[in-house]
Amino acid sequence: MQMGAAYIRVSKEEQMEYSPDAQLNGIHEYAKKNNIILSNEFIFKDEGIPGRSSKNRPAFQEMIRQAKTKPKPFDIILVHKFDRFARNKEDSVVYKSLLRKDCNIKVVSITEQMEDGKFAVILESMLEAMAEYYSLNLAEEVKKGLFEKARRGENIGKAPLGYELHDGKLVPHEIFSTTVKMIFELAKTESISKIVRVLNQTKTPSRYGGIWTPHTIKYILQNPAYYGVTRYNYREKGRRELQNDPSEWIIVESNHEPLISKENYDIVQDRLSKAEQIGRFNLSEKKIRSWLQHLLKCKNCGRTLTISTSNKDNYSSFRCSAASLGFEVCKSVCSVKKLEKIVLEKVMLDINDTSNIIIEKTSTQNTHELEGLKANLSKIKTKHTLVKNAYLAQIDTLEEYKHNKRKLSEEEENIKKEIERLSVKSDTKTLELDSFAEILNSTLDIEEKNKIAKQFIKEVQVDLKDKQIRIFYYV
Repeated sequence: MQMGAAYIRVSKEEQMEYSPDAQLNGIHEYAKKNNIILSNEFIFKDEGIPGRSSKNRPAFQEMIRQAKTKPKPFDIILVHKFDRFARNKEDSVVYKSLLRKDCNIKVVSITEQMEDGKFAVILESMLEAMAEYYSLNLAEEVKKGLFEKARRGENIGKAPLGYELHDGKLVPHEIFSTTVKMIFELAKTESISKIVRVLNQTKTPSRYGGIWTPHTIKYILQNPAYYGVTRYNYREKGRRELQNDPSEWIIVESNHEPLISKENYDIVQDRLSKAEQIGRFNLSEKKIRSWLQHLLKCKNCGRTLTISTSNKDNYSSFRCSAASLGFEVCKSVCSVKKLEKIVLEKVMLDINDTSNIIIEKTSTQNTHELEGLKANLSKIKTKHTLVKNAYLAQIDTLEEYKHNKRKLSEEEENIKKEIERLSVKSDTKTLELDSFAEILNSTLDIEEKNKIAKQFIKEVQVDLKDKQIRIFYYV
């Protein structure tokens, strides 16, 4: 008598053919005929989820987690078909190897019977390869369908702000359409930052109830859907911050009601283009103006304090970046020189009484990068084990095993070298806190002081209204 588990998966497109109930009924019948005890606590279901990647299937991950516990909770995992377990060949090999070799747990398809042995491994691999081909082909066909839909001017995805979907068609939203029209009207004469302040100060509702930001406004102003067209393939899939090349965009006339005219849209694009060119020019002129730059946080809202100048750069002050978004509570300012003096005095006090020092964590300038590299190194070790298991389970050939092992070893060596380089770099920059105070009082240029300050200070929380500060150190 064996203890069994069941894994059931169905995507939205497969609800009719592979319904969860149909899969479970078949698995129960198989378990009964083969003297397998199937407990309800070991029935794992991922419904409405594609099988391309195991990372996006929570029930699958929970099943694997439980399978790795000692003693093992079940001896066999039953699936309707092998493509229910995984449609991705890499996932299938990795997890079946892990289950078979490390956990002594078999994966059995109740509809694709095969005997144990070398031929079974080959046949199983062929079935998995066919399932992966089907999945890839299906994805390609879906992609073609979406592009064709876009070329017909139909909306794809969620409605942009200002519209809502009725039977798949964009129609103006009763409230947000007015907001979008106002944003474009303001953009004819005002900057994006001014539009943000106006919207936040007037408490104009946003789509999700949050605050308005320059990023949101810019995205709205650059969206051609508002003058009556469909734009598709604008951004890289899964990477919202990256745009595709304009030659890859699909922009065609649509049948939805425009909120603005094409003429107004072009006027705004022209203003945005000029503003961006000026911004890029100014960006090249910007430099570090204080050794505290990028270290100060507003105590009220947690946002970064930025430097603003006036009187032809004769006066510089720190202000909360939220002030530019229209928040009155963060409107206080403090001169750069005064705040530098306050922080330096606090550092001197902390040197004399280290009990006042707030230690955030042990760190150096390269801590985050080092942590990432060490995490990758740990993953490489896991991959070594999985590659070896795939060979021992006769899933990979000896040549494939040698090739994969060599690639992993090269990657491992490169990571180790980078860790060593960053560790040496960090050690050479470690200074004592009293030396830090001497540097801040020295004639060293501001940029160098700022770099060194970032090695000692994680952040400085500042209440600009009463000029109170709290320093969090790296030690």
